[in-house]
Amino acid sequence: MKYFGEDNFIAQTVRASNSTKNNSNYLSVTHDYCLIYSKFKEYTKKNWQVEKRNVKDFLKIANRLLKQKLSLSEIEKELKELVKYPKFYDFDHYYYCDKKGVYRTDNSGGVENGNFETEIIHPITKKNCKKPAKGWRYNEATIQDMLSKDMFYFGEDESTIPLPKRYLNDYLTTIPSGY
Repeated sequence: MKYFGEDNFIAQTVRASNSTKNNSNYLSVTHDYCLIYSKFKEYTKKNWQVEKRNVKDFLKIANRLLKQKLSLSEIEKELKELVKYPKFYDFDHYYYCDKKGVYRTDNSGGVENGNFETEIIHPITKKNCKKPAKGWRYNEATIQDMLSKDMFYFGEDESTIPLPKRYLNDYLTTIPSGY
């Protein structure tokens, strides 16, 4: 077995630098190509999760808003403004919150041959909610479990499809990305 050989290739990526010092006459190149290899790929840990950039700062601001006893709509408005800043782009759509924390909504459908059998009752109107065009992505048991854990975001009435909540505290890490 070869150390760092072609069988141990992980990825090719580009590293951007902020250096404009260059001996070029026409264009200052500000990147390098990186080839990433492992000494022994089969022994290399998979799932290279890292903490999302600025997640602690974002959560600190969100928690401060929650402690100010603002209404949920006021917090939503503040978080929508906050995610416009480049520092917090990674948290776009994380502007809803409830007693469990900050969350974004997700797609209830988007699958072929989804679940058309299960009815979700709107908590205020007590009428059956609209279903995704191709059915729910979840089976009956999963939907009932999610409902019992308050894991759906409901619109003002049953005409809006309920959307699953995805809490930021469950998604604090990400896989590093290359260019």
